[in-house]
Amino acid sequence: MALDIDGYTVQVYAMDSAFLHARTLFEFFTRKTQDYFYGHDEYGVTTKIKSSLYEKHWSSSLHARLMHAQDRSKSPDVKSFDPAESKKHIKNMPVDFAMELVRM
Repeated sequence: MALDIDGYTVQVYAMDSAFLHARTLFEFFTRKTQDYFYGHDEYGVTTKIKSSLYEKHWSSSLHARLMHAQDRSKSPDVKSFDPAESKKHIKNMPVDFAMELVRM
């Protein structure tokens, strides 16, 4: 956050917002309600919607990336929604998350 780049803080807040909304939607669709989030069963949906991208590749990175005060510059690349791109840094993935949510 201390890079002294105009607009950088707004970019960081926008990314955190996009990641938080994506994670919330993924948790809702792929899990049952727990103490700290609502799941698909909260509204009577008995079958979860599966996302191998979220469950196998994105969930831990999304959790680690959100609102934690730490250096995230060395985050490992994760699998992209687009098979042609293979892997990329999570900070470049809001569109990948949106595409997977629409697919679901």
